[in-house]
Amino acid sequence: MRGRTNKAKAKNWTWDRWHRRRSLIRMSLALFVLGMAVVLGGDGPSSGRVTKMWISAEIAEDGSARITQVIDYEFGWDDSSGVRLDLPGVFLGQGSARISATEDGAPVQHKLTAQGLRTRIHLGDPDDTGIHRYRIRYTIKDVVHDGKLDWTAIGNGWTIDRDNIEIHVVAPYNLTGIRCVQNNTPWVQKSCTVEEPEPGHLVVKFDRLEAGWLVALHASGTQAGPAREAAAPAPPSGAADGDELVNSALTGLLAMGVALCSALLVVRLLRHVGRDRLAADGPEPAVLTPTTSPPEDLSPAQGGPLLTGRVGIWHQAAWLLSAAVAGHIVLEAGEEYTTVRRETAGDTPADPVTETVLDAMFAGREEFILDVHDWNFGRGWRVLGERLADWQRTSGLWDPAGEHRARMARRIGIVTALLGLAVATLGSVLNAHMSSAGWPVVVAGAVAAGTGLALWLRGWELRTRTARGKALWLQTESFRRFLADWEPPSTDEQSDDGQWPPYPLWALALVIVPPHRWTAMHRHGPVAAVAVLAPMVVPGPSTAAN
Repeated sequence: MRGRTNKAKAKNWTWDRWHRRRSLIRMSLALFVLGMAVVLGGDGPSSGRVTKMWISAEIAEDGSARITQVIDYEFGWDDSSGVRLDLPGVFLGQGSARISATEDGAPVQHKLTAQGLRTRIHLGDPDDTGIHRYRIRYTIKDVVHDGKLDWTAIGNGWTIDRDNIEIHVVAPYNLTGIRCVQNNTPWVQKSCTVEEPEPGHLVVKFDRLEAGWLVALHASGTQAGPAREAAAPAPPSGAADGDELVNSALTGLLAMGVALCSALLVVRLLRHVGRDRLAADGPEPAVLTPTTSPPEDLSPAQGGPLLTGRVGIWHQAAWLLSAAVAGHIVLEAGEEYTTVRRETAGDTPADPVTETVLDAMFAGREEFILDVHDWNFGRGWRVLGERLADWQRTSGLWDPAGEHRARMARRIGIVTALLGLAVATLGSVLNAHMSSAGWPVVVAGAVAAGTGLALWLRGWELRTRTARGKALWLQTESFRRFLADWEPPSTDEQSDDGQWPPYPLWALALVIVPPHRWTAMHRHGPVAAVAVLAPMVVPGPSTAAN
């Protein structure tokens, strides 16, 4: 028996600790929700993205054009097939196209395939990650035909949006009647702005071009003669110079970590602010010494809530078994079920609370069997919990100001946690759009979310006891420490009247029980707990009736 008691002491399965663990579980779930919201808010496109596109067409005297495309491409999470892009105006097998390609400044192998009337080039390695710069050069014929410019700079085969687009046309003569057109179908098109920094040089820029839209440049006429030949602009070279997309998974982990640290700091602060300050007669702090006497002014069902700060089902079980010890009910443990029988005559008359609870449990019956499906017993059990909670509120052992602080902390915590979740998600979205404000917003939102969660789930730490409540708490805690090493006596050690000392009821109320007893209660509910523990506290019907 000593080994089992020591194991119970090591586990210390108090209701207060279970409440703290339940709060920790809820906080963990809330932090997981925060992390997932940040991950989803900052998740980039699965097929990758184009962070920069630079295109130029150098028109020759014969109307052909040497095209240069520079594309900064960042691979997405599921992008495992490299980069695929169309080459407008190039036909498969056209040797005069003189196609070449580089990746980050180094030559790279490429593959050409036919997509209807279009030619598609495949670049990159399926294992590529991060952001890379691809440079493709090729020649197309008849960009200028019969004195008119007709060039599709960007085809409509792209399935993703593209950012930071810059298009150049350089011709050895002036261009007149210039038009820029965007369209995704023959029936939907719009114009775009064309700049002409010098004669024979056209420039078109877009901050973003949506998927499926093409861009074409037209000129109704060309004029040779007085215009000097425009200088071809130098294309971007080397590796990509853009910032990589922030990893949304790492952002989510960061937000969870910051929120957790913030929550732990706030919980620490709440426990400091809400702790009971115990006055001492001398300069030395008060020391709790185990005592063999329970507080005289409290019953076991009241001492438990005073110690833990809330009413638990173990306290209700202690009340029910106390009613059996007082003779108001009789518990008869059978092979399969425990029978509960009501007694009208006992050592002490039943108080109004006892009468109300027993009336609800028995509902006009003389006896019933403890069964998890007994509806009347369940109703009486709820009434008992309400009566104990009423006693807790009206006992004068808790400071009303502390209750008010706890309520306000929970309300503020809910609002702050939800606001922090929204702000952290917004920061993740800003990161996905490469905004410098993303990280500070994520951190600020995570701090707010962690603070709110701590206030919401642990605001009850701000409850404080009155002076009388502190004094009774000292007595109860001292007695609990004694019970931590107490062993129930054998039958031979009982008193002459056959009753045990009141220790088992207090041990039950303060939850000094083996862990497997807690597991049985947790799985099967208070009914099973009372049925299992009744023989320990009330050895037999005759003892309960005395």
